[in-house]
Amino acid sequence: METLTKNKILIVEGEDEKRFFKEFLIFLGIYDVQILKYDGKNNLKNKLKVWIRDSNFKNIIAFGIIIDADNNPYTTFQSVCDILKNVGLNSPQEMYIFSEGIPKIGIYVMPGNFKEGMLEDLCLKTVKDNPLISCVDDLIECANKLYKEGKVKEFFGKYDYFKSRRFYRNNFLNSNGKIKNIAKARALAYLSIMPEIVNSVGIGAEKGYWNFESEELNELRKFLENFR
Repeated sequence: METLTKNKILIVEGEDEKRFFKEFLIFLGIYDVQILKYDGKNNLKNKLKVWIRDSNFKNIIAFGIIIDADNNPYTTFQSVCDILKNVGLNSPQEMYIFSEGIPKIGIYVMPGNFKEGMLEDLCLKTVKDNPLISCVDDLIECANKLYKEGKVKEFFGKYDYFKSRRFYRNNFLNSNGKIKNIAKARALAYLSIMPEIVNSVGIGAEKGYWNFESEELNELRKFLENFR
């Protein structure tokens, strides 16, 4: 478990988020924020309990939490507020807005603007005008069509090897299968056709593949300015 070394803390879900926000903070010229990861929503409460027991927590002046909305930004926000109250911290009244007092605490629910989704959705919004996105969308549309028509299942079902694998049992026994996470699929497809291929949105941020000048990041930029 990492110890607290700075008086401004941003906690994020995983390694991708840590890489992305490190690069974005550098782009904004904000260098004095420590980024910690809680490694999945289910671990947030336990990680917070450990961090607030750190002897340096009393020095924290700004504390931000980044979390994916997934299917519902409002219930996600409320669940984080409940966790904060459970560990003895004040929660903000609204998502994207920091609370008063010390430490001031803010919750940013991605992709922002009270929308469903995740980091990958936010990244893709920043390059929505890149002509390569149309290629990515053509791929996803084609794949969805093939799943719906049962042609993907038909291919895997021809071979005993595939039928013996767990992925086949989980995805094809009772259905034609589907792309389970469209945002991740689109993001990875986009990254796979870059001049230098990478396999995660965080490394994509380090490479400069997401547009940090995009207006789609204005709300996030405003949130992070609280750390300046």
